Amino acid sequence: MQVDVLGPGELSAGQVARWLELQANSPELSSPFLAPQFAVAVARARPSTRVAVLSDANGVAGFFPYERRRRSTASALATGLSDVQAVVVAPSAELNLRTVLRACGISVWGFDHLLGHQAGLIGTAWARAVPEQSPAIDLRDGFERYEQRQRRLSSSLFQSTARKRRKLERDHGPVRLLLHSPQSSHLEQVLRWKSSQYRRTGRRDRFADPATVNLVHELFECQETTFSAPLTVLMAGDRLVAGHLGLRSASTLAWWFPAYDPEFSAYSPGLILTLELARAMPVAGLSLLDLGKGDEPYKDRLQNLRIPLLRGSAATSETRARLTRARDWPKEQAMKLVLESPRLRTWAREALNHVGAFREQAERLRS
Repeated sequence: MQVDVLGPGELSAGQVARWLELQANSPELSSPFLAPQFAVAVARARPSTRVAVLSDANGVAGFFPYERRRRSTASALATGLSDVQAVVVAPSAELNLRTVLRACGISVWGFDHLLGHQAGLIGTAWARAVPEQSPAIDLRDGFERYEQRQRRLSSSLFQSTARKRRKLERDHGPVRLLLHSPQSSHLEQVLRWKSSQYRRTGRRDRFADPATVNLVHELFECQETTFSAPLTVLMAGDRLVAGHLGLRSASTLAWWFPAYDPEFSAYSPGLILTLELARAMPVAGLSLLDLGKGDEPYKDRLQNLRIPLLRGSAATSETRARLTRARDWPKEQAMKLVLESPRLRTWAREALNHVGAFREQAERLRS
C-alpha cells in the first residue's frame, strides 16, 4: 500500500473523481461530510487538514482525511463540526490502518462520529471504540409512507405540529418552505439565531470563531450536483420564521445548523420546518435526513432509522493506546454516567440553561 499525504486542495482532478466514485458505489459513504468538496473547504478554515491518498497495484484505493494535532496525534476531519467521519474506501478493500497511520506520522488518531461499519478497519490498529447512534429519517418509501408509520408511534406529534402550523398561518400569513434560499441576509439571520441559541443554552458558540463563519459562507456558495449547502427557510407571510443550513450529497441531507426566531417559539417552528423539509426531500431526490447524534426528544420521536457510529481512538502501538485510554477514562466515565441516566441528562441540560441565562444577564450588564 502506497500512502501519499497531501493537502485537500492539492488533489488532482482524477483523484477527486475517484473519491466521488467511491462514494457513489458505497451507500454507507453517502454523507456529504465525507465529500472531497467538504474536505477542501475545511482545509481553508483549518490549515492542518490533510488527506492520505491510499494506492495499491490497481490504482487509488481510498482516502484518509484527518487533522494533524500536537505530538504526532491527529483527529478525524472537521472534529467538532462533522457528524460523520470515515476512511473513504470500498467496504471490500483490505486496509491496515496501523500501517496507514505510521505512514502519515500519526501515533494516535481520535474520532467521535466514525461510521460503525468501519469497526473492522480500526481493529487493524490498537483501537478502542464506544458504539453510539445517529437518529435519521429514512424517506426511501416517500414521505406519505413515513408519516403513516410514524403516526402509529407518535400521532400526537404530527397532530400538534399540524395544528400549530395552521395557527401560524392564521396569525401571520401563508406558510411556505423554500428548500434553498440564496439570500445571504437569510443566512446571516439564521446564524445570529443559532449563536443566540448556543449562548442561551450554555453551549459554546461555534460562530464566535471567524474561521467557522468563513467556512459556512464558503459552503453556502457551493452548489454542485453531488454536493451543496442548502439553506432551507420557513416563511410565514413575508416573515422569516426558521431556517436550517445543511449539507447535501446526491441522496443524503445532513441536519447541521437549525435555528428559529424565539418570538415564534409557541408555534414550534423548528418542528414545522423539519416535517416540511422531510415532505419536500423525496421530490428533490433526497432519501435520508441524518439528524446527527443527540438526545433531543424531537429526534427520538421523528427518527425511523439509527445509523451506527463509533467514538474512540486508534493507535500504532499498545503503549500509546493505553496512555490515551488512561487520559480519556475519567471523561468517558462521566459522559457514560450522564447518558445512561435520564435524570442526569435532564439535570445537565438544566444546568447548561442556567449557565446560558447567567451569561446573557452578564452581557446585558456589560452593555
